[in-house]
Amino acid sequence: MFESWDSRRARAYRAHHKISDELGTAVTVQAMVFGNLDSRSGSGVAFTRNPNTGVRELYCEFLAGRQGEDLVSGSATPSPLGAPGGLSEAHHRELTDHGHRLEEMYSDAVDIEFTVEGDRLYFLQVRPAKRTAAAAVRIAAELVDEGMLGRAAALKRVSVEQLKKLLRPAFEPDVLMQTKPLLEGIGASPGHAYGIAVLDADRAATLAASGERVILVRPTTSPQDIRGMLASQAIVTAKGGALSHAAVVSRALDVPCVVGCEAVEVDLAARTFTVGDVRLEEGAPLSVDGATGKVYSGLLPLEPASQAAEQIDRLLVWADDRTQASFWAGNVGAADAQSALRQSPRGFGVVALTDLMIAAGTLGDLIDAVNDLGRQPDRKSTQDRLACLAYQACQRLMLESVGTPIDLRLPNLGSPRAQRMISTWASLAPRLFLPLGLKSLYVPLLRGIADAARETGHTQTTPLVPGITAASELQAFRRVASALGLNQVGAVLQSPAGVADASAIAEDASAVWVDLREIIRTYYGYPSALSFADDVFESYVTDGYLAHNPRTALGSRLVEAFAGVAAAAAAAQRPNVRVGVECGDGAALGLIEDLYRCGIRVFSLPTAALPSARLALGQLAVKEQ
Repeated sequence: MFESWDSRRARAYRAHHKISDELGTAVTVQAMVFGNLDSRSGSGVAFTRNPNTGVRELYCEFLAGRQGEDLVSGSATPSPLGAPGGLSEAHHRELTDHGHRLEEMYSDAVDIEFTVEGDRLYFLQVRPAKRTAAAAVRIAAELVDEGMLGRAAALKRVSVEQLKKLLRPAFEPDVLMQTKPLLEGIGASPGHAYGIAVLDADRAATLAASGERVILVRPTTSPQDIRGMLASQAIVTAKGGALSHAAVVSRALDVPCVVGCEAVEVDLAARTFTVGDVRLEEGAPLSVDGATGKVYSGLLPLEPASQAAEQIDRLLVWADDRTQASFWAGNVGAADAQSALRQSPRGFGVVALTDLMIAAGTLGDLIDAVNDLGRQPDRKSTQDRLACLAYQACQRLMLESVGTPIDLRLPNLGSPRAQRMISTWASLAPRLFLPLGLKSLYVPLLRGIADAARETGHTQTTPLVPGITAASELQAFRRVASALGLNQVGAVLQSPAGVADASAIAEDASAVWVDLREIIRTYYGYPSALSFADDVFESYVTDGYLAHNPRTALGSRLVEAFAGVAAAAAAAQRPNVRVGVECGDGAALGLIEDLYRCGIRVFSLPTAALPSARLALGQLAVKEQ
């Protein structure tokens, strides 16, 4: 028993759940009671709240005349609550009453393993209940409402991973309605997933590591299968009930799971599974609906989750109350403005004018105009084209978001991104690579933005000049913008030199954003191609060349730099000045947490990343307060 602590599956389980290897196995010695004593006896598992939905109701399965190992192994199918031959009404009432008392003791929903021996009910084990992401959020919110839990404690009851999975995509409803299930079982853990069927846990882990989406299909699962279960998109078993090993572990992992598929026969040796007269081989594509218990042949298309549940919104508001942080939705276009607003951001920032032109299909026109400026910088027709392009790009977004602040970043032609997008980049006029190098570029763009703001009635537009390093640059930019009717201006700092002068720049700005990815890249001197190469950095750290992965944590020097940015924000004298960090796509939560520790309280993130960041920082604030 004690040696089992160092088994391979135990190590894999601890690594996934971030449990220390320095603990150990505990053994409890207790008297035996027998659920197989007679016909009045039996074994069961009860949850004080539904582990799938979080509803406050007893969720129980009972196996008459059998021991507990028969129930949890999945070798027999139990009776649900209220079924003939199931748990008696007296024992149901007793379980419910004791369950309420236990919830008050634990300040949490609990699961109870119990045995009935003769007519007497015994509790064998009580522990906080494993639950799905949806249940975790609902239980946390309702425990606060019931006075059993404080808001700070509630934030710790939902993990960031659970929140991500709760907001994950689902099968397209129209396709789902037209598709006949291959087989049906018991929906043990909700969620939609697709992948290829794999019948062996070790093969599932190996294939998943190579990038395959895997559906683990087994007769039943056991603790020996944990490695494959951790790696799978969904789990399907031929036997077992909603409280079998496969079901309980899947809920803990928040992986879709269907159990008790009696119609399927799994041949492990032949690597095949059969449903009626349909014989499928390992590698067959499957789609799994863990809520309804239906499994489909083929790969059904997924669509993004439409919106967060009411309880998630409450949880995130509590997190914001703790952090006192301000979150802005970045990379927003006209098409997704309304969905972004449902995340309740303070505004849209940083929105790249270039991205709006890409969405409008006019990027090629911008590049042509830039090339023409390089040859004839004073040509009025080219400047008018630029103004028109800027107007068309941001006019619809402004219409969709009147009353919402928009921080709009002008193009930075000296950036690695511009170098990739413009085939003639090497032959452009050198002045175009400086933030204010050519008035005939940025003035027409400002004119187009001003025209769009005036026509749409959008009064909270702040154009941002990227790449500046001195307050004098922003002052010159402000004078030009003010002459066009744009009284709010800001900057995007993209170099250590700009960050070093953040305090002075903030004195004359309405908004100052620090481009996190560019600051890390320029500080280390890495090419932009490494921006998303997390695995490369991880192996570099493992080999001992670096102390930390710069994609996931700030080094001591960057901590000092961002602490200076936070100080600049605190020292800003002008009202409503915001000094924050543009985190961009794919910023690791570790980086965002480091920024918060530095004192940063204003963040711009892609809309999809906002909930995770808000919860993670709320939990960090609770931990450190």
